[in-house]
Amino acid sequence: MKKYIFDNREPLYQAVSDRISDELISFLKGNAEASLIVPGGSTPKPVFNLLSQKELNWEKIQIIPSDERWISSDHEASNFKLIEQSLQIDQAEKARILSLKNSAETPFDGQAEIENEIKRNAKPTVVTLIGMGEDGHFASLFPESPQLKDGLNSKILNCVAIDAGKSEVAGEYRHRMSLTLNRLLKTNLVIVLITGEKKMAVVDNAIQQNDPEKLPIAAVLNQSSVPVEIYWAK
Repeated sequence: MKKYIFDNREPLYQAVSDRISDELISFLKGNAEASLIVPGGSTPKPVFNLLSQKELNWEKIQIIPSDERWISSDHEASNFKLIEQSLQIDQAEKARILSLKNSAETPFDGQAEIENEIKRNAKPTVVTLIGMGEDGHFASLFPESPQLKDGLNSKILNCVAIDAGKSEVAGEYRHRMSLTLNRLLKTNLVIVLITGEKKMAVVDNAIQQNDPEKLPIAAVLNQSSVPVEIYWAK
């Protein structure tokens, strides 16, 4: 595991966008298609804006949300809409987004269809970009979720329907679809993007305690199958 520390956020976002771009360029020299997994939230948005300016073979690149609230894709809180408006623009306009939302009433009703969609259409993942909450959750794998164990331990599933349970940070939209840890780690590189001293403290605690049920991010940070790079600024 490597940590990259920045004095402020602008060079942080630039470094992450450059790292992702370099990995995609290198991979596509010998492969026909690639995918990039990205989180929602406000932290990665500046990275998306910078990435969208990169002159890559975007028509060969698929973007997969790490998770999605069970709301329409045109809703302001939708990760699909965030990606569409912040990343699938300018040079990246030809990139394709694989949606984690369908017309089912609940994520539990829609999970099987999303699972099959991922199996049929997901391209080889080059980089998994992960954000993290102050409770240690990543994607929609919350410490208070009844489905956390399935999300962390399944060796079969690509996605899991989530009820955020008693989580204090999940907000209004508690029903989600999340990629599993198993799917997130099917990649060449994991980048954990965080800002603020509280989140770095959570990362340090997760590494030391290694208790994914309390701090789910520990499952990412303490595994050895995929390289992890942490990028942080105040």
